[in-house]
Parts: sequence; structure tokens; C-alpha cells
Amino acid sequence: MTTYDKFAEFLVKGKLLLEKENNIRNLKRRVYFSILIIQLVNGLRISEAVECMAKFSQDLKRIQHVRVRKMKKRDKIIYRECRVPDVVSEKDAELYRIFFVNKPAKHVESNVKFMLWYNFNFKSHDLRRAYINHTIKKDVIAVLETLKLQDSKNLIYYIEDEIEKAKAYMKIKFYKRQNSIVDNALEELFSKVLD
Repeated sequence: MTTYDKFAEFLVKGKLLLEKENNIRNLKRRVYFSILIIQLVNGLRISEAVECMAKFSQDLKRIQHVRVRKMKKRDKIIYRECRVPDVVSEKDAELYRIFFVNKPAKHVESNVKFMLWYNFNFKSHDLRRAYINHTIKKDVIAVLETLKLQDSKNLIYYIEDEIEKAKAYMKIKFYKRQNSIVDNALEELFSKVLD
């Protein structure tokens, strides 16, 4: 089970557990988990996930366009398509409107980050890394197109490093396979000679 799968299972189970209880603290956590699910499914930064949840709470469309943060070239603004999964319901959007409609996005981001770190001891950016590793293993071309959109040189270096590791792993695996074939052939030869 990959890190991405573990995060997905953890977030979905956590959200489903929180749906059973209706005190204010758990209702807010339910919204936080919804934001984290959006972040994990799309590989967004936390600020982009909060923007996606805010837009979803207004018009309830499952496909939203959010502005890409941390652009190297400040003169151009790029919007990225993000999908709101079915696990995030209209009730979650209504709860977002109730609790956070008048609060700035930075406030929501810091609350989500604090809840995640204080209670579960991992950072929100770990979800983004898990998504990137998941897509690298699944489809390298899609990741490179995504990174081109995000204009992130550090991540491109990171992915190139991961690809080199994968190539090295495949060489080792091939070498071991060749050696095992040779070993098997030698064993057969020696067994025929000894018999």
C-alpha cells in the first residue's frame, strides 16, 4: 500500500467517523478533512485546496478552477482545474459556508495545518508529495505536464531524481534476473554432470 493510498484511506475514514457526531468541533474537523481530501486527490497546495472548497461551497460544481500559487513569473496568472471528489458532499459545502464564509482563507489554512500537525503529526504538504509520488509511479507524462503548469523547478529536479532511482532499480532487477538465469543454468548443468 503506497503512502497515497494510506493518506486516502485515513482521510476518508476520518471524515466518515466525524459525520456521525454533530458537535461544533467535529463539524469543523469534517470541513478540514474535506479540504485535505481535495488537496490529496488533486495534488494542490493547501491554499489552493481552500480556494477550491470555497468555490465549491458557492456554486456546488464538481470541477473548479483555482489560481496556481507560488509562480516564478509573477506577470502571468495560471488557473488549474481541480476536481471535487464525491466523498466531499453538499453538506460539507454548507458547513464551510456556515463556519468560514466571513473568515480569510489564511485563517482556514492555518487551522487545517494546525489540526493536522497537532493531532496526527504530519504536514499538509506531505499530501502533495504523496500525490506526486503516486502519479510518478502511475504516469510520468501527466506529472511532467502538471509541473510545467505549476512552473516548479524544484519539483522537476525531484521527479528527475525519482526517475533515475527507478531506472537504477530496474537495472539492478534486470542484473539480478540475469544472474539468477545463469545460476539456474549452472545448477542444471552440474546436476546433469553429477547424475
